[in-house]
Amino acid sequence: MGATRLFYDPGFDGEPVRVTKTRIDGEGQEIESQDSEEGTLPPEEEEQDEQTGIPPEINQRTGELPRKYYLDGVAVYIIGEQAFELDPEEHVLRTVQFTDYVAENVRRLNLSAEHLREAWPAAEQRREILEQLRARGVDPAHLAQVTHHPEADALDLLLHVAYNSPLVSRKERAAKLRQRKQNFFNIFTPAAREILDMLLEKYADFGIGEWDNLTLVLNVPPFSELGTPLEITERFGGPVQMKQAVDQMQRLLYEE
Repeated sequence: MGATRLFYDPGFDGEPVRVTKTRIDGEGQEIESQDSEEGTLPPEEEEQDEQTGIPPEINQRTGELPRKYYLDGVAVYIIGEQAFELDPEEHVLRTVQFTDYVAENVRRLNLSAEHLREAWPAAEQRREILEQLRARGVDPAHLAQVTHHPEADALDLLLHVAYNSPLVSRKERAAKLRQRKQNFFNIFTPAAREILDMLLEKYADFGIGEWDNLTLVLNVPPFSELGTPLEITERFGGPVQMKQAVDQMQRLLYEE
C-alpha cells in the first residue's frame, strides 16, 4: 500500500520534463516560443488534458485510469489507493488514502455500525446502501483490492475501515453459521440441506451477491447438475418456501 506516493517524489522518476512549444509562420520563421522551464508554459500543459480529460497534476502521477465523481459540488478522482479532491478549477485541494475516503463517506451517509449490521442481511436495503456508496466512488470490490482482503465480506470490510471492527472472512462466517445454527438446518430434509450448503459455499467463494438472483444461480453448475430450478425448489416445497429459507439463512449469517 502507498506505492502510488512514489509518483510525487522527484527522486523516483526525476524532475518534471521540460516542454517547449514553438509556432512557425507560413515562411518558416519562428514567431512564438513557450518554455515550461522559463515559466511561460506549465509542464505537461493542456496536451494530456485534451487526450484524457484528467488534470495534468493527477494524470502524470498515476499508472491507471481514474474514476471521477462529484460530491456536494466537489470533483473527486479515485485512483488506486488514493482519492483526490479538486477545486472548481480542477486544482488538487486534498489527497487522502482511499481507506480514509471510504471511512469519511460511510459516516457522511450516517451509516453507523449498528445500522449497517441491521440493514445488510436484507437484500433490498443492502442494495440501497451499495448504490449510495458507489455513487460516491466507494466500491467494496475496489476496497477489497486496496486493503488486500479479497476473502472478507463487504460488510466486514466497511465496518473494519470505518469503525475499526475486526475483519471476518466469508469462510469464517459460513463456518460459524454451520456450527451455531444446527437447529435451523435440521428443520429441512437432507435434499434441501444440500442446496443450502451449496449456497453457503457459493457465498464463501464469491460473496452474498450470489444469493440475490436465485433463478440465475440455480441455472449454473453445480446446481444445474441437480435438476431444473423448479425441481430444486421442490426440495423445499416450492419457490416461495425456498426463498424464505434462503432469506432466513441470510439473516442468521450476519447475526452477531
